[in-house]
Formats: sequence, C-alpha cells, structure tokens
Amino acid sequence: MARPENGAVAALVATADRPDLLKYRALPSIASQLRLPSRVVVVDDSGVAEATARSEQTVRDWRPAGIAVDFLRNRRTKGASGAWNSGLDHLLRTCGDPRRVHVAILDDDDRWDPRHLESCLAAVEEHGFDIVAAPFRRIGEAGEQRLVAPPRSLDKADFLIGNPGIQGSNLVVRLSALLAAGMFDESLPSCTDRDLCIRLAELPGLRYGATPEPAVHHFACGSRERLSTPGSVARTEGLDRFFQKYRGRMSETQRAAFRERAGRYFGWKEAAPGLAAVDDPGPAGSPPRLPEPTLARPHLIVGVIADTARLDRIGNLLADLGALAEDPGLSGRLQAGIRVAASAARRYRRRRASAITSGNMPAIRPVAVDMRDREFD
Repeated sequence: MARPENGAVAALVATADRPDLLKYRALPSIASQLRLPSRVVVVDDSGVAEATARSEQTVRDWRPAGIAVDFLRNRRTKGASGAWNSGLDHLLRTCGDPRRVHVAILDDDDRWDPRHLESCLAAVEEHGFDIVAAPFRRIGEAGEQRLVAPPRSLDKADFLIGNPGIQGSNLVVRLSALLAAGMFDESLPSCTDRDLCIRLAELPGLRYGATPEPAVHHFACGSRERLSTPGSVARTEGLDRFFQKYRGRMSETQRAAFRERAGRYFGWKEAAPGLAAVDDPGPAGSPPRLPEPTLARPHLIVGVIADTARLDRIGNLLADLGALAEDPGLSGRLQAGIRVAASAARRYRRRRASAITSGNMPAIRPVAVDMRDREFD
C-alpha cells in the first residue's frame, strides 16, 4: 500500500430511534473537539418515522461553525452496517481522494472526550497510520467503569476468537482502507467491528497504531437493547453468521475458544448445521420434536467482466454454461437460469453469423439478459 498524504477527517454517526442521545450526547461531543472534523455525516436507521423526523431536525439545527453537516437516511440494508455503508458511500462521492480522508466513527449513544480526534490525528500525521484505535471506558448501567485498551497490533487471529478492544466509536480509519476492505458486512446483525478488523488486517501494508490515553466513553447499558445485548436476536444471529463465515479459517483450538467465550458472555450455543433452533419443546413428557431443515436450494450466479471490443467471447462462455443445463446433478432452478442465458447466447451468435455472411456486420453491442421477473421451478 503506497504511503498516501493525510488530509481531512470526517465524523460518521449512525443513529436509530435515539434522537435524544444523538442530540444531547453524540453531537455535543463532536462539537467539543479540540480539533474539529471538517465534515459530519449522520445516517438515520430509525424504524419509527417520528424518531427520524426528530433526528433530522436536530441535525439541521446543529450547525457548528466551519463544519459541513449532512443528514442521510439509510439507503442500504436495514441495520447499523447498512447505515455506516450509506455514510461511507456518501463520503466517497463527496470528499474527493479517499486516501486523504480519515473516518472517525461514533455511535449515537457514545461520546468522545475533547482531545479524541486531536490525539488520533496526531498519530496519523506522525506515523502515517491508516487505522488508529483509542482506549475507551466501558460504562455500565450503574455508572461503573472499566478501561478497555485496544490491541497493540491488528492480528486477525485475535478477532476470530473475540474482540480484543475495538469498538466502533474508538476507531479512526482511512476511507480508502475501508473501501479496500469491502466496508461493513451487511449480512451480519452484530460482530461487525471484529469482522471489519479481520479484513482490514489482511490488507497488505496497512499501518495500525493505538493512542495511549482513553478518550472515548462507550455506554453499555442493559436497560436498552444494543447489538451486543446477551441473548438478543441481533447478537445471536450475528454470532451464528460470524462463526459460519470464519469457522473454516479457525483451528480446532480457536473454534473451541470462540464457543467458550460466546457462551460465557452472550449465552450463545452453536446450532446444528442446517437446522433451526426449537423454541417450543412441546408438552411435558411428549417426545422431542426434530427441528425443521432450513437449508435453501443452492443458486449459481456467474458474473462476467467483458471487453466490448471482443464481446463475441461472451457468447462462447454462455454456450459453455448452457451445456451444464443437461447435468442431472444441477437443480432445476440452476438449469432454467442457464437455459435463459444460453438461449440469449445462441440468438446473439446466429445474428452475428448472419451479419458476417451478408457482409453487413454491425457494431458489436452488449446483450443484457434481465432475469429478475422470470419464474423458475
């Protein structure tokens, strides 16, 4: 990774149904920074229209001098990851060179100390870091505090087992690195920070550092449901999907450590492969019910990047795919999909052969097959 110049910092806030916390905690902590961000993007993911309206009005009324402020609605997948990605996409479109922009993430219920951005950006400017993590104070329901230090290095093995001290609000990351890592995984309802850090750690040449002083307050209150609430649907599904995503990359020791930690902190248990959990065991004394299989029929999606100057090669590829339609091991859905593509390929090749024979060869044009409205058995 080439060493880029350092430039602006943008604060990115995702909010959902918490307009009061946004107004009285998150936004004031941004305005109090000794080094202000050049831009603030607030993305709303509320499920209640009234909360969205209140959050939008709060942002419109909150205009610190010298800061560009944007309010967006989540236009991607419902949830925190979709909201963050909506904001990152907006920054990419509006902030110029992504190598010169660092993104400081803040949850709507957390707050920064005034020196947070100053210390993180000082580390960026001195060492050329692509990602900086700050120590944070984890504050419980009764106000009890626990200091959490970020890892000294970004080792993906640490994140496979648990989270060694990265929480969205203590991260400052170069926008180009976030884009190269694929941004947030919108299929994960939780475990999003550790998943992102695994992919960031795999980027060649990425420079990571941690600041020494705690400057972030992370509020882990049990009275309101959060993505990390033990036993919540988001937490359970997030752990399920994270484990499915990475178990193949874990050693047996790491899998055992993952199961033990997830069970101890969140009450998580690994579901049987391809089976749904049984919520109702039935009347006492009745024989146990077997869970229903939840495995979906497989799909094959073939993506092609083509040079329009040699578009005839796509016809050959689709013809080869069409031959697979006769394979008895493929599902009916897959066969039907291939037949549609192969039929389009045959029509294209016939038209082209006729044009060559007649000496009236037209300019080659892409042929698009729209399969969205087709029904497959």
